[in-house]
Amino acid sequence: MIGRLEGYLGKKRLMLNIEKTKVMGFSKGGGRKQKFTWRWKGRKIEEVKNFTDLGYEIGRNGYKRGRW
Repeated sequence: MIGRLEGYLGKKRLMLNIEKTKVMGFSKGGGRKQKFTWRWKGRKIEEVKNFTDLGYEIGRNGYKRGRW
């Protein structure tokens, strides 16, 4: 998936700000999450358990909270 994003951004001549980029992994069935390191051009991308945007919070376990 990261490779596809890199190709798309390259075609559009866009850049990714690695300091502002976060990833959150989801899985079906709620099983134990595998350890995985996300990298962009050799730099590690921070993985988060929860993400908040515009007052709406979502978690990788399906948790959500906010006014929508």
